[in-house]
Amino acid sequence: GMSTYHNWPCLSSTLALPIFVLIAYGIQRLSYKGASDWLVNLLSGINLIAATVIPVYVIVATHANPGPAAFLLVLAVIISMKLLSYAHVYDDLREDKRLKDAQLKLNHMSDQVQTGEKDHDEKKNAIPLSLRHLFYFVAAPTLCFQLQYPRTTRIRKRWLLKRVAEMLIAIAFMILLIEQYVVPTVRNSMSSLVEMNLARLSERVLKLAVPFLYIWLAMFFSLFHCWLNIAAELLRFGDRCFYKDWWNALTLEEYWRTWNLPVHHWFLRHLYFPLKKRGWSNVAARLVVFFVSAFLHELLVSVPVRTVKLWAFFAMMGQLPLIASTKHMQRVLNASQLGNVVFWLAFTIFGQPLCILLYYYGWLQENGISAAALQ
Repeated sequence: GMSTYHNWPCLSSTLALPIFVLIAYGIQRLSYKGASDWLVNLLSGINLIAATVIPVYVIVATHANPGPAAFLLVLAVIISMKLLSYAHVYDDLREDKRLKDAQLKLNHMSDQVQTGEKDHDEKKNAIPLSLRHLFYFVAAPTLCFQLQYPRTTRIRKRWLLKRVAEMLIAIAFMILLIEQYVVPTVRNSMSSLVEMNLARLSERVLKLAVPFLYIWLAMFFSLFHCWLNIAAELLRFGDRCFYKDWWNALTLEEYWRTWNLPVHHWFLRHLYFPLKKRGWSNVAARLVVFFVSAFLHELLVSVPVRTVKLWAFFAMMGQLPLIASTKHMQRVLNASQLGNVVFWLAFTIFGQPLCILLYYYGWLQENGISAAALQ
């Protein structure tokens, strides 16, 4: 009855997301029809913000279940990030074309070349725009738009089946851990959270740390190693570098730089380097990147559970002093593994289990379920 209805709006909104992609293509077409750059960029901005804001509205208005809501929102944010990249790259290409055309004019004034040749050169500088390529980019495991990508020659069937099998095993393992260990422990922790019984609470957090570590690793493996490789193989997408050895990270900053390369590259290409080009300092540009990243993390966590508690946001922003301290430690310890130990402790034992408990507690409060009822 009601629960299936709750999931419908999320499903239909997920299926409607390609509309924003079509609109983005239409907006770029306008510049070929002679629309000014600021108009094209303004419309692009409105479109990519709508691609996230409308799903958020749907989730909040329909009281969607956290699962389908999270799925819709992650897709919506990915599409918004891709569309920002798309608009930004085309803006850069137009700027580049203007410079090239101006250079051509200068050359022609000095050479007095035939007009036919001049037209030919301007055609050569024309920026290609293809809807098919845009949809290829939306499906591809990257967030940064390029006019060309490295491609592989064929789809390796056996290799693909191996990745699919690995992914299914990892997902089954995650479900098992969540049902067996996490759900009972989280439910039993609620009363100690309400009473603020710190001794029992810390015991619960430690009890959660081990299954969480395994769930996190299984999730990372199934998403970054299996799923992105499966998508890349099906699309014959050549660039397979989705993560580096983040588990060896000596500092927290190194971890953030290496565990999720598609997002890391997006932040570099569309936020960090453009800010540096405008004369911002390293520190200021890095702060902006962290702020935007923290905002996105908070959005992805708090909208599906419908509690804006800002814990994910502060957990992200709280990384900054932690990063500074692990960097300082590394200088003192001269690149020893102790930084790696601190990273694993901060990351697995205290970070995630605590956040999950707090968000679950918030969700219970929002939905008016008392902790005593769960005992």
